[in-house]
Amino acid sequence: MPAGTIATTFTFANNCPYTVWPGIITWDDGPQPSTTGFELAPNATFSVPVDAPWSGQFWGRNGCTLDSVGRFFCATADCETWGIHCSRVGAKPPVTIAEFTIEDGIDSNDVSLVDGFNLPLSIGPQELNRECQWTSCPGNINAV
Repeated sequence: MPAGTIATTFTFANNCPYTVWPGIITWDDGPQPSTTGFELAPNATFSVPVDAPWSGQFWGRNGCTLDSVGRFFCATADCETWGIHCSRVGAKPPVTIAEFTIEDGIDSNDVSLVDGFNLPLSIGPQELNRECQWTSCPGNINAV
């Protein structure tokens, strides 16, 4: 890693009673993380490091399977690449999205429902403090 580069680790935790397949894309042609998609069983965790600066989004896919010719697809939030990795292709709505920008020691994040809702999602810091709080969308507010 070059001098002055700051690494951030995102840890994914599946608190759902079913398997989810997180998807990851990087914005603005930045460097991709080591994986852009993976399987996450119920109660499992998985960590993905990224080098700063980094901007992109994460989302959860569910109901994923391989079809008869080996193409991977999901019932919700599919990235339509026919594989578990998303390769700079965003999710097909409806999808709950976590967005992040990591740069110069000033990080920002949000949970977005601009493309609808498919799974509950929450994000937060490893250690709580006044500046960094948890945010979430635990249910489909678009339904009301």
